[in-house]
Amino acid sequence: MAFRLNERYVIKSVYQLIPFKEIKIIAAQLPPTYVSRLLEFISKAMIDGTSNLFQFNLTWINFTLTSHGQYLKNHSNIVAPVMRSVQKALIDSHSSVSKL
Repeated sequence: MAFRLNERYVIKSVYQLIPFKEIKIIAAQLPPTYVSRLLEFISKAMIDGTSNLFQFNLTWINFTLTSHGQYLKNHSNIVAPVMRSVQKALIDSHSSVSKL
């Protein structure tokens, strides 16, 4: 529902209130039309540094890609920019963690 409103602060609030244990179930039940928007939201938050929920974000990315991998593969021409953004966020995160 938060994605329908398309308000970033509402999406962020709802996203952060989801219990860690429920991520797998919610990611699997997410309608395919919202998969790219979720991944874009997470990657932007990671790149901008507006989210310090590192494990939470990685878990969301993992279960979303696992649950909707076939959809993303079939629509690769549409989701390619989002996937590049996710890749950039993961590379940036890896670089930050490896410096520790």
